Amino acid sequence: MLSQLTIGPASSSNQLPLGDLIREVFDTPEFRTFFASYRGYAIPPLCFADATVATHRNQIVGFMLWSRDEFLGVISGVGVRASHRRFGVASAMMASTLERLRDEGLRVVDVVCDPGMTGCIGFFEKHKFRSLPYGGPPVLMTRRLVGSRVGGEGFDA
Repeated sequence: MLSQLTIGPASSSNQLPLGDLIREVFDTPEFRTFFASYRGYAIPPLCFADATVATHRNQIVGFMLWSRDEFLGVISGVGVRASHRRFGVASAMMASTLERLRDEGLRVVDVVCDPGMTGCIGFFEKHKFRSLPYGGPPVLMTRRLVGSRVGGEGFDA
């Protein structure tokens, strides 16, 4: 883990550097094709209310984007600046984001990955997401978020 790494919600003051990092991570033919075929856009859109950022020495080095409704969250993008990969930045953002979503009452978080992105699939498996049967080539993964904080019976998969 990096010293001086902070994880927190995105804000409008993050707009330019965060937008630049999202494009840096996802502006490749592989990602553009995946996002366009699955989600209908080439690069995930940014909504500050549904984003977590990682900052290291006053520089945004990572992001996690999602969308949500009353009980379900869907992670739409995770990225870490190349110079900060393999230091636990994505894992720290995942822990913070899952805690936030759980506190907000969400019960399930899903993500869809391209089957060729084995690193992405391994990352989500490490964080207790499970693959579900799905009728297409993308891999659908899910994790349930329940416990005393959301007042229901269940499990934290």
